[in-house]
Amino acid sequence: MRQYGRIKARHPDDILLFRMGDFYEMFGRDAVKAAPVLGIALTKRANGKAADIALAGFPHHASVGYIKKLVDHGLRVAVCDQVEDPKLAKGIVKREVTEVITPGTLVSDELLGGAQNNFLVAVALPPEGRSRKIAGLARIDLSTGEFHAGELPLDELEEELGRDGPGEILGDRDRIDEIRRHVPPELRAVPLSGRDGWELESGRGGDLLREHFGTATLAGFGLEDRPLAIAAAGAALGYVRESRRSALPHISELRLLHRGGTMLLDAQTRRNLELTARGEEGSREGTLLSIIDRTATAAGARRLRSWLLEPLTEPARIHARQLAVQLFFDGQGAGASELLSGTADLERIAARIGLRRASPRDLAALRETLRIVPALRSELSPMDSPLLRDALDEIPDLGEIGDLLERALSSEPPARATDPGVIASGFSEELDRLRGSERDGKRWVAELAERECAETGIASLKVKFNRVFGYFIEVTRPNLHLVPERYVRKQTMATAERFITPELKELEERLLHAEERAAALEARLFDELIEGCARSITAVQKLAAAISLADLLSAFARVARERGYIRPLVDTEERIEIEEGRHPVLDAAEMEESFVPNGTDLCDSRRLLLVTGPNMAGKSTYLRQVGLIVLLAQVGSFVPAQAARIGVVDRIFTRVGTSDDLLRGRSTFLVEMVETASILHNAGPRSLVLLDEIGRGTSTYDGLALAWAITEHLHDLRGGCPLTLFATHYHELTELAASLEKADNLTTKVREKGEEVVFLRRIEPGVADRSYGIHVARMAGIPREVLRRARQVLAGLEAPRRGPAGRLDANQMDLFSAPAPPLEPEPDPLIDEIRAIDADELTPRQALDLLYRWSEEAKC
Repeated sequence: MRQYGRIKARHPDDILLFRMGDFYEMFGRDAVKAAPVLGIALTKRANGKAADIALAGFPHHASVGYIKKLVDHGLRVAVCDQVEDPKLAKGIVKREVTEVITPGTLVSDELLGGAQNNFLVAVALPPEGRSRKIAGLARIDLSTGEFHAGELPLDELEEELGRDGPGEILGDRDRIDEIRRHVPPELRAVPLSGRDGWELESGRGGDLLREHFGTATLAGFGLEDRPLAIAAAGAALGYVRESRRSALPHISELRLLHRGGTMLLDAQTRRNLELTARGEEGSREGTLLSIIDRTATAAGARRLRSWLLEPLTEPARIHARQLAVQLFFDGQGAGASELLSGTADLERIAARIGLRRASPRDLAALRETLRIVPALRSELSPMDSPLLRDALDEIPDLGEIGDLLERALSSEPPARATDPGVIASGFSEELDRLRGSERDGKRWVAELAERECAETGIASLKVKFNRVFGYFIEVTRPNLHLVPERYVRKQTMATAERFITPELKELEERLLHAEERAAALEARLFDELIEGCARSITAVQKLAAAISLADLLSAFARVARERGYIRPLVDTEERIEIEEGRHPVLDAAEMEESFVPNGTDLCDSRRLLLVTGPNMAGKSTYLRQVGLIVLLAQVGSFVPAQAARIGVVDRIFTRVGTSDDLLRGRSTFLVEMVETASILHNAGPRSLVLLDEIGRGTSTYDGLALAWAITEHLHDLRGGCPLTLFATHYHELTELAASLEKADNLTTKVREKGEEVVFLRRIEPGVADRSYGIHVARMAGIPREVLRRARQVLAGLEAPRRGPAGRLDANQMDLFSAPAPPLEPEPDPLIDEIRAIDADELTPRQALDLLYRWSEEAKC
């Protein structure tokens, strides 16, 4: 336990997995903490004169599953392996921590989700008291080699963290609570790892970065005058190096984190438009991502998620993507999709090669992908797309690494490098000779057994092997009298005895020596093969980038064909014209009624549209639909519409739906006002603003007053009114269209059939006169007596009429004075009909007919 104690002292905050033979063991507090997480038994181990110590463990061959449970629980895991052969050890076997696995430093496919990056994010806060409120942020995905760093306003830190969706966040341990205040609600379960303050100093960070990239300056990365970005990047790189205990050659680029040419999507917009996650559980089902993801590769799926969260704002870049999608849509590169589906996740394989943790099957997957590349080039090269052509031109020649893998790796290698059969026959003469010795040795053993049977006359004689005694001759008790004197007794059992002979011992040494030498040579050859692949990591990463790009562009074309999307015209005009647009998610959903398309026309003379109409008639859907179509257009995708012209917007702001934030002490209405305030402070003339039911979380008049003032403020914003859709039940707001130059009214159409209301889902110019809330309540199953009373109250409330804009009549109903006299009941046609009946004149048949008709009417 002394050896364990020394190693544990260097990893006090980690769960230490201590390799003992075929098991990983945990002791003391680690065992107590991990056992319930893993669902394994907690036992005790005698510890000499000291008290017994808690113990828990699991087989090493099942370690991946157990480690995943620990990491998913937010725990750091230090893996301590035996680093020498126990047979050769003198005394206690030497052990060392070979890797530290944390939620933000995962590289194994078994521990990762393929369709999403796993970023480690480091945050460097400005010195306390500093007037300029900026922060440094760096993110590394160890599994793909992506590395970005930059500086941003402190009040945008929460949005950036939400967009990255990190697996782990680093920061100064003395300022963790301050960082936690900038973590968005959906990331509260993400571990925050504290580091010593000196690890986030820009001087140390600069030294680490220059050493890693082999440069004399950081100017080439755009970081020279960004000390907080350097501090964050250095902390992230240092943390990764410390955890992986190896070089990181696959992290070969550091890119400046900036939003030039991309749209900033804040957390509420990502949440309200349900781009990549839906609901409190963060489900992928029913999101925009789930509908348009037709990618064939994991890297393509990761790129799609990144593009959705960073739409472009430069028409030229959008047009380049659109052109490639159009070519795929028109049938060019038709065979690419099938070829792409056969490629491996080269980004992550390259990372594991760089970390020297690639398996034989990783290399086999790389080999198979390299076999596909020539055919893939043939499909893509004729396409007249500068975007694709540039990506293909950047791929260096990979013939050398492909040839090496073809010669060195067996056709079907095992999962683990320690298993035999990794290296192909014919690659190494020495390995082939040793393998021949193994095969010959087994033949020699069989011949020896046959010869001994003949010489001794013992027909049941067997030559066997086990790890304890090696090779031996086994003779059953009835035949012991036939055993010759040259047999040396090795073991006595109940039914037989075991012997060895000088000849068998010599054969054993020759055979086992050949097996050991073959295993050692095969391990060395595999290490050399990994080193050979590592020299081509950059080339493999460029191939991976080209594959993911082609995959995503072809996926956009595939979903456009499947769903009837069109190529939108994207320009710099401040307008949004959509003909027969459809909500991409609802349009693809299997619903009882088909989705009803609607148009949109936001232009200079109609920059603010007020949308009124009943509940459930489609106002909120319409707002989200417009936002999603604009976003898809600026991503470079085709869009669900008959035609569309989209002037690029710099931001999409949304205030849709209701939610509270109990952990921050925010009520539903306060959350609504905070989000609205952000819009009013940040929206500009090139922004798209989507507002739904502003003011409904407070009293009617307070809500109406706020909604009125917000509408006027948006219209009169300095610099120009944003393109705005405002859905509301405050019908009084529609009066603003007469006084605000660039405002207009839209309404959702309904059809009434007696007491029945049919929602037509059509958006047209005009104003709604009713909200039909009581009709919706009836659809929801509210009791009839409640509905009847609601109609009575509604009649009283609607009696006072609104006067001139912004003023209410003095004779409005006062809800807080003494109770008013009961309202006269509404006329009931059934009661009137009953009163008019002369019961003495009715025949039994007529009475039954009346009862039947009344019964049917009551059911309706």
